[in-house]
Amino acid sequence: MWKWFFDRYLERIFNKGADRVEKLVGNLLRFRKNDKNEYVITEINRQPLNDINIKNFYAHQPRIENCGSFFFNDSQQLAVSKKSQLLQSENRPNDPHAILACDPIWQSDPVVFHVNTLDYAGVLTLREEGIKPRIISSSAVFLCPELRKLIVQRRGKVDTFPNKLHTIGGAYIPSVGSGVSPDRKGLLRTLARELSEETQAFFPIDNVPPMMVSTEVSTGFIQLVLLGVSLSKRSVDDMEGNWEGSIEQIPFDQLPSVLSSRDWVPSGRAHILAWLGIGAPNTAKRQLFGRYSAKELFWESQEKGPSSFYL
Repeated sequence: MWKWFFDRYLERIFNKGADRVEKLVGNLLRFRKNDKNEYVITEINRQPLNDINIKNFYAHQPRIENCGSFFFNDSQQLAVSKKSQLLQSENRPNDPHAILACDPIWQSDPVVFHVNTLDYAGVLTLREEGIKPRIISSSAVFLCPELRKLIVQRRGKVDTFPNKLHTIGGAYIPSVGSGVSPDRKGLLRTLARELSEETQAFFPIDNVPPMMVSTEVSTGFIQLVLLGVSLSKRSVDDMEGNWEGSIEQIPFDQLPSVLSSRDWVPSGRAHILAWLGIGAPNTAKRQLFGRYSAKELFWESQEKGPSSFYL
């Protein structure tokens, strides 16, 4: 009944007929609070150059079920051994990783990840065979409201997207054998550990913003992404990088121009677009980014950014 009266009211105001009214009502309904996340998912996923596929938004962190070690055949085992020796000679870590053993039910909350374990040498071996191991990882859009800045990482000489800007995070470390994983409490603990290792900052785990899970299309990474983790000025001032990359601060007023550059890991840029699309959690009310609101910058960057960004 309310929709009928609303249609008539708009029809009198605009005098453009029922078809036009229906379109206007549809556009208004699309932006209802309950549809906001779905709209962001649709808009980001439809642009291939974002390099991510958002699976869903979640209220709970994923649950991880360890299904045992990944099986390598004899020739693969030999390749893994050689990769392990190479990593050791380069003084690089060969940490355990977890990769998806089967497709999850993405609509579940929490979503359950059944995983196999392998070390990084095994990951490199699979990549050499053209396989994209679906590595479980966690990252976040970090910001300092007091400084009005986003906090990101410029990646070092790493295997994927070297020297590009990215959101801060890393791979989940599973328990292997009798060992106890530092991430045994889940992907939020992964993020806390990675933040500490990569920036020396403290992450308040009990202050959890909206979360989504996405896949990085080009690499296969499965990413739990926290959209808007607030850090204090003191924490930001104490940040230092490590061998994986340096820490950079992006003032809110410069975000429109930085987002239009080619300087990004595509999925990291898409994480920030998702944060903007849901209203930039943990920023001031009516926060501006240059001359744009959060949603205006989302639309502007989503429509114009990727085309100029990769040409």
